[in-house]
Parts: sequence; C-alpha cells; structure tokens
Amino acid sequence: MLLRFLRWMAGYVLFIGMGGYPEKFMNLAARANITLWQVKNSKGSFQARVAKSQYRELRRPAKKAGMRLRVKKRKGFPFFMRRYRHRLGLLAGIALFFATIWFLSLHVWVINVSGNDEITEEQVISVMDEIGIRPGVRTSGLDAELLEQAAMVKLKDVSWMAINFQGSVVNVELKERDAPPEAIPMEEPCNLKSSYPGQIVRLEVISGVTVVEEGDAVTQGQLLVSGVFEDLLEGKSHYQHASGKVIARTRRQLSVEVPLTQTVQVPTEETVVRKKLELFGLELPLTLNPEPGEEYEAEEEKEQVRLFGNKLPMEFTTQVWTLQKEETVTLTEEEAKKQGEEKLKELEEASMEDRKIIERTLTTELKDGICRVTADYVCEENIALESPIYLAGDS
Repeated sequence: MLLRFLRWMAGYVLFIGMGGYPEKFMNLAARANITLWQVKNSKGSFQARVAKSQYRELRRPAKKAGMRLRVKKRKGFPFFMRRYRHRLGLLAGIALFFATIWFLSLHVWVINVSGNDEITEEQVISVMDEIGIRPGVRTSGLDAELLEQAAMVKLKDVSWMAINFQGSVVNVELKERDAPPEAIPMEEPCNLKSSYPGQIVRLEVISGVTVVEEGDAVTQGQLLVSGVFEDLLEGKSHYQHASGKVIARTRRQLSVEVPLTQTVQVPTEETVVRKKLELFGLELPLTLNPEPGEEYEAEEEKEQVRLFGNKLPMEFTTQVWTLQKEETVTLTEEEAKKQGEEKLKELEEASMEDRKIIERTLTTELKDGICRVTADYVCEENIALESPIYLAGDS
C-alpha cells in the first residue's frame, strides 16, 4: 500500500511495447536499473508500468531490442498537477491541505489510554499533561522512556507503563498493581485461608488454631488457620482474629510473545545540528536550522560556562538530530528469544516482587512467526489470606 502511494506521488507511465524481442528488452532495462512492474503479455505486445523519471531511459533498450513503445496512460501526482496547473486556487488548496496534514503530524492531538480499570482515563491524561504530553505539544524531543518513569512516580498504583508515539497519536498502555485485599479489623474474627495452591514450607502463626502442617499440599481457598476454638470446660465456641504467615512453595508461570518480523527505527547518516546559549533563563539560538520533524531523533549535550573554575549562569547546548528511517527486520530465533527474555524480566520485576524465586526454567516455542518465551517458577510466598467469619446476626 505504501509503495503504491509513493509511486503515485512520483508519477508513473503505463506503456505498450510492440514488435522486437520483449525478453531482450526486459534484460536490458534491468541492467540499466530501470524498474518495471505489472508486466502483462499479450499477442505480439506487452504492457508495463515505469516511473515517470525513467520512461525516457527506456528508449535505448527499446532500440536495441527492436521494439516500439507507446504511452497508454500517465498517472500520478505530477500529471494531476499539470492537468490543473491553470487552476491556481485548487492547487493552493491542495498544497495547504498537505501542509496542514504535515504540520498536524508533528504535534500530539490524541491521547489514548488502555489497560486502566480503577484508575480513570482522566487521571492518566492529567498526569500526561503534568509531564509534558498534551494536545498541541511537538512530539520531537519527547523521550518515551523518561516520560514513562516520570508518570509511574505520580501514578503509584501502576506497575507497568508504555508510552508509544504514532504520528500525532499517543497510546498509553498500563497495568495496575493488584490491590491487596482489605484488611479485617483486629477486633473482628477471621480465618486464614490459602490464596494460592502450594506445599507448606513453614508456619508463622501468631493467633488462631493451625489446621495444617509443614509439608502439607493445600488448594486455593483451603482453611489454614482457624479463628474458632472450642472451650472444652464451658462447652462453647469462641472466636478470634487469626493472624500470621503461612509460607508455601508455589508454582507460577509468565510468558511473552515476540513477532519475528518487526518494524524498527534505524538511524541514517543525515543529521541536523542546532546550538543555543542559555543565559539567565533565556534561550538564544546560535544556528538558523529549524527544529526537524518527528522523523528525527535528538541527542543533547550541555556545557556549563566557567570562569576561573567558577560556574557562570551561561550554558551552551548542542543538539544533534539524526534522521530515522523505518525498516522491517526479521529476527533470528536467538534474537527473538533474547528480546523475549528482556520483556519477561520487566514483567517479572512487576509481578513477582513479593515472592522469593527458588527456581526459574525458560522454554521457547516458535510458531506462525511468533516466538513465545515462557518462564516456569518455583517460589516461596505467604499464601495466608484473611477470610471473615460471619456470626449469626451479622448482616
């Protein structure tokens, strides 16, 4: 789709070739680095398309192959402009339209939020505004990684966040922390039940009646420590707030997927250098180069001005903007595995912080162009979860 658009913008010619030797003509055109596409053969002739700038270059191959060429159609933006060259108002409108689209693409206009549940979209957008992401701001020079860190400092209930720029659209993806269950007041009776299946390693019970032993295998929801105990002398049941820890060995699993074919930004050799002097809070440009568009990535270096070793309120800033180009790359299985392990490590840090990892086993599966990296864990964790005891008369 992109290639078709680029060819239309450059303009192309649909031509018919007659007589001579078509195969020889094709070979000569290929040797001359002339690209033909949509070649169709018919009796005694063929038709093909070629870029507007290369059509005249076909004369030499055609002459050597004894062929005659005839233009059938001319298509694309240059021919469109030529057709309407006397209608200046229309051309000005088209130029203004493309200039507006280009200008808008350099700024943030839409912020999308996904992955939020308890945190409202308004809260996330408000934090984005605080850290400098808001409608109308230029996207160039915004460092996604630094912005993610700044946002997570403000959003305490977020365990993971990614900020992705796609033209004028900013996509904010986040994962909220799992909220701990609301603690039951100490004066209210409760049991301790298992929050996750596992094998008990040790018991650190403060109050309550232990109903399991070390080495027992337990299921999720199973009673571990009871808040009910019997008074054999009075023949009555008494209730208390069971508390403590039950440490169990558990098994957990995390996995991530990495596509083998990815679109990445690759730096080119084309750079733009901008310099400025910051004096008493004022910025004075030292070069006339305008700030490049979003297809450039900037690196900034600051140099403090000193006099006899003392800092002056002056600072030179040099910005080197490097043109980035999109490339489609195909990862090897080893490269995809390495990328998957890095993503898995981030996920592990966010979701396994309250667990002690005893053993970690990695497996990799390649299927349908996607590398799936899975980690199986043996952990030690506190599986005791307070569960209220409802007495007669409780609503």
